[in-house]
Amino acid sequence: MMKNFVDFFSDIKNDNFHQKSIYVDACILLAFLDGRDVNGDKVAEALEKWGEDGIGTLGISNHVISEVVHKLFVNDIYKVINLTYRKLRKNEVLKKEEDDFIGDLQTARNLMSLVEHQELERLYNGRRTNINIGEVIKNYKRSFIDRQKLSHYYSSAQNTFEIFLNSLHNDFGIDVSHLSSDKESYFFAHQYMKDFQLEITDALHLAITKQNSFDFFATLDGDFIHDLYEGLDMTRILRIA
Repeated sequence: MMKNFVDFFSDIKNDNFHQKSIYVDACILLAFLDGRDVNGDKVAEALEKWGEDGIGTLGISNHVISEVVHKLFVNDIYKVINLTYRKLRKNEVLKKEEDDFIGDLQTARNLMSLVEHQELERLYNGRRTNINIGEVIKNYKRSFIDRQKLSHYYSSAQNTFEIFLNSLHNDFGIDVSHLSSDKESYFFAHQYMKDFQLEITDALHLAITKQNSFDFFATLDGDFIHDLYEGLDMTRILRIA
């Protein structure tokens, strides 16, 4: 019965999304924004298909925005720390755009100083690290008086997201709707957590989709793919993976 409620990537080419409404979760947007993500090309293909078909709207919520912008910020700080390490410790000559990305060098140096040498080496060599960027930022704010200089990195993440939203309209012809959540959203999410064994964030995505009567909920997350939807009035799920 799962097929009655779930479409997979292979189904998208045969679907017609004209004037349909599609809510997307954060992993869809992050896959497109991260050139290294193995699902990025599939998301791009899905966006092209939706734009060509003339979908009605693409929905995102504050939950999605906060998750995406936070991830962009974390990735930016990783990159700043790594570039600074290459410049100051490895004596590499960076490209102009890399120097520009670092921003204020003293601020970047201070960020780097809060990371252990072995973690810097792992980051430099492209290996998995245990750097907790949230803790690095908290320690920066406690240790240095120029916390306002971190605004450069917060603004950079926000700007990247705004440019992406503009590109959805300009490059794909897709208009974006910002959907809100309220007490009713939580009521639905609470029920979905119990019925479908979902984490609260996933349950909220599904709840917001239903509450706004959207036609589809697009995700990369396999937790939504199961046989528990039988007999329920459910939004169709698009698994773009």
